[in-house]
Amino acid sequence: MANGERNGYLTLRGYARSRGLAPSSVAEAIKSCCISRRADGLIDPERADREWAANSSPRAWMSGAGCGVDPVLTRACASFRTGGSRA
Repeated sequence: MANGERNGYLTLRGYARSRGLAPSSVAEAIKSCCISRRADGLIDPERADREWAANSSPRAWMSGAGCGVDPVLTRACASFRTGGSRA
């Protein structure tokens, strides 16, 4: 695997590297449901770019400072991912 790429899809670190972001910024974006991963854990960079742009302010996108996602949405996303309910 060269530079974190597999058939056009990227690892978390590969996506971070390709966008000039810290891996921790990308991990936080995934955790907060700003961007999503495929079932195999890889990131579709085109889809992730669209998701990040739709879920963040332009300043946050350029700085990699997070998505600005509503905390209620973040909790709902966490609940959905774990199959439980978090109020």
